[in-house]
Amino acid sequence: RGALKCWGLGSEGQTMPPIGSYRALASGSFHNCAIRADGRIACWGRNLQGQAAPPSEGRYIAIAAGAAHTCAIRDDGIRVCWGDNGKGQSPTLSLSPQTLPPAILNKEYLAQLTLSADGGYAPLSPRYFWKAGDLLSNISLNQYGQVFGVALMDPGTYTFRLEAVDSNGLATEQDFVLPVVPPPPEIEPIVDGPRYWYSEWYSGDVRITWNINGFGAEYTSDGCEPVLVDQDTDGVEFRCRATNSSGTTERTVFIRRDATPMDTVFDETPPPLTYAQSFVISHFRFSAPGSDNLSGFARFECAPYDFEFFYQPCESPYDISVYPSSETRRLYVRAVDAAGNVDPTPAMYEWQVRFGP
Repeated sequence: RGALKCWGLGSEGQTMPPIGSYRALASGSFHNCAIRADGRIACWGRNLQGQAAPPSEGRYIAIAAGAAHTCAIRDDGIRVCWGDNGKGQSPTLSLSPQTLPPAILNKEYLAQLTLSADGGYAPLSPRYFWKAGDLLSNISLNQYGQVFGVALMDPGTYTFRLEAVDSNGLATEQDFVLPVVPPPPEIEPIVDGPRYWYSEWYSGDVRITWNINGFGAEYTSDGCEPVLVDQDTDGVEFRCRATNSSGTTERTVFIRRDATPMDTVFDETPPPLTYAQSFVISHFRFSAPGSDNLSGFARFECAPYDFEFFYQPCESPYDISVYPSSETRRLYVRAVDAAGNVDPTPAMYEWQVRFGP
């Protein structure tokens, strides 16, 4: 440790060290660099390729020089190089992406950092570290360069500084800004109307409203007004679109309305009066004619034996076994469509089967 004295060729100032106390020296072809007693670096001589322009920050413990570049080891173990980089001997490292993608509030977040360098140098097995700033507890950085977590903080911008170091000890630091934004609006369609079981059909008026959650952010909407569907339709689509600073959400509702019941008629019936000595099979055929019903035929329901309010599914043709008596028999039949509309005026037929030859 002590002062430096240089002699020899000095055409570019390489024999004129700055005044001070030094503890290590490295010489290139036309430049010299040395570590001062306080750990800082001083260089002098040729500087055409930046080989005599050391970093101004940090304290160093070792130094070496090539023909037109210099490398030193910082007191935290980081290697730093400057000067000629024609073959990657003093690479400048950089982190990407330069801008992190926004984190959406209450959503999983993942961003992958990568380390690259100029001069043809490929960083080896880089590791990543948090240095300073607002990297919150619910957003983490692992050694593989993944920024991840769930954005639970309030919307805003959060700034932090990260460092990447490769296996050779070369490193870089960079400031990042992580914007936290509200998610795109959520839209919940609310559809109110008489719907038949799991059918896609409604059998009466349908009201549509839209519940929009903007998550506290301003948003615009289009097509989100309340709607009343009071006419039969084979299908009509309604669309609500909402947009905020994070994006656009769109929801659609498809409505089919059929409030028109089908008609029911008998196509074939037994005679009004039949004489018999034993059981007689009374034979019926029935149908649901007409084309004004949109949803289409679903089934028939029959109420035999004069039980008008005890309907059961049935099919045409339909047979009833009748024993002769003095009673008047009645059969009620009604058609039901796919929207659940029931014929309000069921078809009814009366007949008798009496004892006789």
